[in-house]
Amino acid sequence: MLVTKSYRFGRWLPQLLFVPGFDKVRLTAGNRSLDSVGGNILTGWNRKKGMVVNSRSALQHVMLEITAAIDRDQEVWITIK
Repeated sequence: MLVTKSYRFGRWLPQLLFVPGFDKVRLTAGNRSLDSVGGNILTGWNRKKGMVVNSRSALQHVMLEITAAIDRDQEVWITIK
């Protein structure tokens, strides 16, 4: 995983590496499946059926955790099941 500048979203976002069948998969904020076009993974909570809520605050929290780990020279992994 890297944190790189997304020109599509205009901000620094986590980018997942080595995702079979996908290129430049990112963690992003969004509320609906349409927001994940291209394989991006939405952060947030699934408290409403078919929707992800509080995605911006969840993404901010995830970014803080990832950047803190990177600052400590730790590897960051995400496992998707």
